[in-house]
Amino acid sequence: MSVKGPSTSVEPGATSPSMAPATRPAWGELTAGQRQALAPLHPHWDSLTENHKRKWIAISRNFDNWSAEEQSKMHGRMSAWAGLSTVERDQARLNYAEARKVNVDEKKARWEAYQALSDEQRDKLASSTAPRRPGVAAPAKLNRGPEMVKLVPAGGDPRSSPRVGVPASAVDHNTLLPQHLQAP
Repeated sequence: MSVKGPSTSVEPGATSPSMAPATRPAWGELTAGQRQALAPLHPHWDSLTENHKRKWIAISRNFDNWSAEEQSKMHGRMSAWAGLSTVERDQARLNYAEARKVNVDEKKARWEAYQALSDEQRDKLASSTAPRRPGVAAPAKLNRGPEMVKLVPAGGDPRSSPRVGVPASAVDHNTLLPQHLQAP
């Protein structure tokens, strides 16, 4: 008597959830110049989305026209980028977006002020800034507009402040709205 186990055959064209189909262009479809320019990304190429591949290809278009120093710098940056986790890449994108909001003159002034600091002052500045948790965007800043009116005087007791009184029976205890404002 023979016992058959579960079938392991896969129908042609079917993909398992863990095996996503390769995005195009594949590494072998790139030109020799593109492969040279994108060499640091080769180990990660198959995991990139088609959109990301196209962006990297666009960045590499003028690679041959760059000096050896610029090419080396770009390869270093590609390697660093490829080595980042998804969370770290997202944080880098957020930081880049924030940096773009600052005008050029202000960036230049900040950089010059930073360059003028001594090594001790730079170390102190670096240690005094709160480290950001990776993957967490900076909290949004509220635009409050004109100053809000304070209902309770500073240092005063809120129970002694004037109150707008409504009898408890006139308030819906689920919504805390006056009952006469309730929808029928």
